[in-house]
Formats: sequence, C-alpha cells, structure tokens
Amino acid sequence: MVRESLLHSWEGYKQHAWLQDEVIPLSGTYNNGFGGWGATLVDTLDTLWIMGLKKEFVVVVAALKKINFSSTPLDTVNVFETTIRYLGGFLSAYDISGAKYPALLEKAVEPGEMLYVAFDTPNQIGLLSLEFTRLSQLSGDHKYYDAVQRISDVFEDQQNKMKIPGI
Repeated sequence: MVRESLLHSWEGYKQHAWLQDEVIPLSGTYNNGFGGWGATLVDTLDTLWIMGLKKEFVVVVAALKKINFSSTPLDTVNVFETTIRYLGGFLSAYDISGAKYPALLEKAVEPGEMLYVAFDTPNQIGLLSLEFTRLSQLSGDHKYYDAVQRISDVFEDQQNKMKIPGI
C-alpha cells in the first residue's frame, strides 16, 4: 500500500510538476516555493531508491542536470529548507546509492556553495552541521566543516554563560 501510494503521488508529480518544487494535487498545477529547483525531485531520490524504483532514480539523476542553482524566482531563499531539501537530498541519495552516481555529489556542491555564504553573517547558524560535515567528508573540501565547527565552538563557549547551562 505504501509503494502504491508513492507511485500514485510520483506519477502525479511527473505529469503535472516535473522539475518544479511541488505539485498542487487538487488543481494539477505546481508551486515553486523552495527556489524553483525541483524540491520534490531531489527530496524523493532516497525514497525511490529505498522503494526499489531504481529506473525512476536513474531518470531523476539524469534530469538533475537541468537544475540551475544560480538563479531563482524568489526574493529570498530559506536557508534551512534549502539545506534539508537540496543539500540533504543530494547527499542522502549519494550515500544510499553506494556513491555510484557522482552527479549527486557534484550537484550537492552547488547548493553547498550557495549556502556557505550564510556563515559569513553575525547570526549563528547551528542547524546545518550534519549536511555540511557530510559534504566536507564526501567532497574533500574542509571549508564546509570548518564553517560549522566555528559555530559549534561559539555554542560550546556560551554553554556555561546561560542562566541554565546547556540550554
């Protein structure tokens, strides 16, 4: 039943919103609220693999070449959503497929580079540690890990300065 439900949703996405962020089921139109870079496409990669839909997975990997992270119709991009949907989506698909598709890692670097500038801000970003650490491990570029480690160092330094240490 789970597989049938996934296939139903996947077919609807392919028919009505291919390469768009998400399908709007009742109208059969689409919405690009996550940058217009195919959020559902990327977010579904690991699920396709887990469900044994390897042919669909390969089709999606090939379609990723059409995603262009250098532009978006949005005025602002949500750092958290971009991290979990795109960076996390590419990295999890790369790992779960046994690193057999280098295009996934190459594609992960694109939002990684875009998101990297978020660390050059007075605001501390602490939710990106997992994805940026894994991107460093896989790409061999330690700048991503260094960025999140600087934030972890600030968190550690602040722990005993709180009213309730550790919170």
